[in-house]
Amino acid sequence: MNYFYDVLTPNNTPITSIITTPIKLTSGTIDYMSIFFPFGCAALVGVQIWHFGYQLFPTNRTAYYLGDNALIQFNTIVDVSEEPYTLYIKSYNLDDLYDHTIYVNVNMTRTIVNNNVVKFIKSLGIGLE
Repeated sequence: MNYFYDVLTPNNTPITSIITTPIKLTSGTIDYMSIFFPFGCAALVGVQIWHFGYQLFPTNRTAYYLGDNALIQFNTIVDVSEEPYTLYIKSYNLDDLYDHTIYVNVNMTRTIVNNNVVKFIKSLGIGLE
């Protein structure tokens, strides 16, 4: 499954007033992500990716992705098997003239669990509540 979202961040959005944009997904495992900063962003737009109140990317907690005509892409393994199946893009925009839109691409592999395996594990009394 592949998801593509555009994330608009209005001009004059300081880092102290972050915009949070939900990205709806389905149950599965994220195996690839990319973020594209079009020409003109001039490293004035910062982006972080969050899930369940936890910053996933960038992994250094105080950092934001920045760019100008730049594609940031990476392989990853992120389990999104519990509701809500949503990532949150937190962004700011220090440009005093222009709104900016960045583009987020998420590729997922759907998690398929065999019901017989689930029944067996439950019969052992070791979880899957």
